[in-house]
Amino acid sequence: MTSMSGVSIVVTDAETAAALACIRALGRCGYSVYAVGSLPFPAAAASLYLASYVQIASPWGEPAPFLDGLLKFCKSVSADLVLPVSEAAVYLLSSLRQSEELPFALLCSNEALLQVGLSKIETFRRSIATQTPVSQGYILEPGDSCDQIRALGWPLIVRTDNWVDDKGIYRKGQSWIARSSADFLALKWEAHSLCRPIVVQKYIVGSGVGAFFLFWNGHIVLWHTHKRLAEIPWQGGVSARRMLDFNNEIKVFSERFMSGLGVSGLAMVEYREASKERSLSSASPYYLVEVNARPWGSMALALHGGIPFLTQWIDHHLRVQSKTAAPLLARKPLETSHSGLICTSLFPGEAQHLISVGSSLVQREISLKTALNFLKHSIFCLFNPQAHFDFLVKDDPLPAVRQLLNALNWMFSSLLRVSRKLLTRLCLDIAEKGYRFARPRRVAFDVSPKSILVVCLGNRCRSPFLEQILRMKLVGMDIQVTSRGIRVVEKNVPRRFHEIFRHHGCSAEEHFARQLEADDLNLADAVVVMELWHLLYVVRKFGWKNLRKCWIPLGEKNEKIEICDPYSMGPVDASRVFTELETRGTRFARAIKETRFSYPVTPENDFVTGE
Repeated sequence: MTSMSGVSIVVTDAETAAALACIRALGRCGYSVYAVGSLPFPAAAASLYLASYVQIASPWGEPAPFLDGLLKFCKSVSADLVLPVSEAAVYLLSSLRQSEELPFALLCSNEALLQVGLSKIETFRRSIATQTPVSQGYILEPGDSCDQIRALGWPLIVRTDNWVDDKGIYRKGQSWIARSSADFLALKWEAHSLCRPIVVQKYIVGSGVGAFFLFWNGHIVLWHTHKRLAEIPWQGGVSARRMLDFNNEIKVFSERFMSGLGVSGLAMVEYREASKERSLSSASPYYLVEVNARPWGSMALALHGGIPFLTQWIDHHLRVQSKTAAPLLARKPLETSHSGLICTSLFPGEAQHLISVGSSLVQREISLKTALNFLKHSIFCLFNPQAHFDFLVKDDPLPAVRQLLNALNWMFSSLLRVSRKLLTRLCLDIAEKGYRFARPRRVAFDVSPKSILVVCLGNRCRSPFLEQILRMKLVGMDIQVTSRGIRVVEKNVPRRFHEIFRHHGCSAEEHFARQLEADDLNLADAVVVMELWHLLYVVRKFGWKNLRKCWIPLGEKNEKIEICDPYSMGPVDASRVFTELETRGTRFARAIKETRFSYPVTPENDFVTGE
């Protein structure tokens, strides 16, 4: 082993659980460990193995300030090595690897592995090329036909690749589940709004399995696998609780996938283990999902199991630098005595896992018996003698204390947020009843409106869409339709909605948002708002004389009055909002043409009172 005294290492992304595990692993071996992160005081900052911590910009949203802050900090502590933890930090720092001005060495995997590890599409392509088991699917470029997708059946998993936007910000790819052709169409629009390819695969029902490696020149030095016992969300996602294992079948698949890359560094290969029903129709129940070329979130499991991924990697890296490197040979898994060891994250891991279970229970996606079974396993884990924790270890307890404070703060904030939502909902319910009561049984317009004003929050989603729908439905009638926003910040329709507009026969390219003014209301005979608070805003700011002008078109079933804002929704839910909005707009326009705002209220044509 090379001398560890005097070697200083800076770990990025200290707010992550992976960074805390890295700090502990390096500190126990005598390295001088420093950390940077984007939070004021994350749990890792309380570690006894950390020399100092500094808050800098996040690599995800502020790449240039992040690099400037990191370089200044590394210079101040005379850092010898920098270990990037998040994908964004790996991407930004790997681009500087060849820079002669870089004052430190970078602990990062080789370029061939990074190319695969930072791209889901490259991972999928290489899986097919190396005949590694992978769920059946296709890569779709913008404009490609989707005819072959129907043969896969539902549900499907749709993935977008990691990418860099026009501002130079690294964006993480997303994954969605499509359960119908309508869902898939919405997801396709969302993904292709960026003009980038997507991966569409058959969704595998089962649980997650991970394989973890330290490679050097293509040879495995250390490895282990784990089986996910609890995930966030529970249907499949980030690991909340996992069990240490040494699965040789997965190891063979991973070696086949990595062959020819000359891999040196850390690699995490994620698989999906199919349920028994699915695995009966396949030679193997394991399907490769993605590869991560960075320290992984469940590294605490390797730390508790005594598997020294980082120290072995750094030791050989220092040997190479000092030109005293000896061949680093693959080690046998001497730590198999720890097989079956369980590691969990109480917060946010188990907490968010149970929240996802509770959410599915409320939505009636699972039974009460299944939900109680999830709760039982979470509670039993606390009393399992083989259970260990991501944040709590005997020789470094302070990060667990800090995480407890974070948990209490989160619980208080959540309680406050839920209380505020309940109070808001109560007020809106009262306002809705008053709105229904205040409206007459017969709409009180004496003449057909010559000017209709559509109002929403930002005039970028709902109101421009409904404006164009009404124009199309009222063509030939001398009625002017315009739209405005209550709080306009940006001018253009979000690019992710352009395809949805086009699908419904509307255009998003030429629309520019405009702020609602008093003159707009004075010129309008009817004002269509999306939510009750929009109505209250109009009458409070511009006078109660506008109350009789304001209408909220209801859906056919009259289940709710308000039309939710799709801006912050997922692609599937957002697409459904626009479809609902078109339905309401069509009925609103039909009422204008057929009854000229003077018609008897019935369940079939009531778009105002909902009675």
